[in-house]
Amino acid sequence: MVFRRGWVVGGLVSLAMVLGVQGAWADISVAAGMAVVPVGVWQALSARLVARVQQQGLEVQAVSGGLRVSVPVEEVFVGRGRDVRPEFEGFLADLAQMLQGVAGAQVRILGFGNIPAQTYNPVELGLRLRRVRSTLATYGLPMRQMKAALRPEAEYQGPGRFLPLVARGGVIALEFGPGV
Repeated sequence: MVFRRGWVVGGLVSLAMVLGVQGAWADISVAAGMAVVPVGVWQALSARLVARVQQQGLEVQAVSGGLRVSVPVEEVFVGRGRDVRPEFEGFLADLAQMLQGVAGAQVRILGFGNIPAQTYNPVELGLRLRRVRSTLATYGLPMRQMKAALRPEAEYQGPGRFLPLVARGGVIALEFGPGV
């Protein structure tokens, strides 16, 4: 009898502990489980990103806790194709290596154009965005840290000198940030 009571009491204590832990986990929001880049780490990383972007001769903007680099499509791709220019591929490789292993760092790859598409092929632009994403992945940046999307020209907030290219699907923006 004593032996059974020990098992029963031990079982009840274990069950209570499991239920208590599950209840505590249930109170943690999903966002709390997401990796967040610590402020000091992000500042150091963003300084390195800015230096590399400027070395490439591109303009970088600070946007809502992150960085944005807008680039004309012809500077990224060879001709009208989907092959990334070798010098831009090297640039993407460097960015991927900088962001590798930084939990919570995100990259958004955005293409802009008029909607409905009248002056460009949105499928071609989408394939180009995927090519930039796959190039970053080839050099080690995990796919889960990247998002690619087409956006209407009204959402473009980059340098004004690229405005004539935006409606034609001629600008790609890379946005870097802690969970952009």
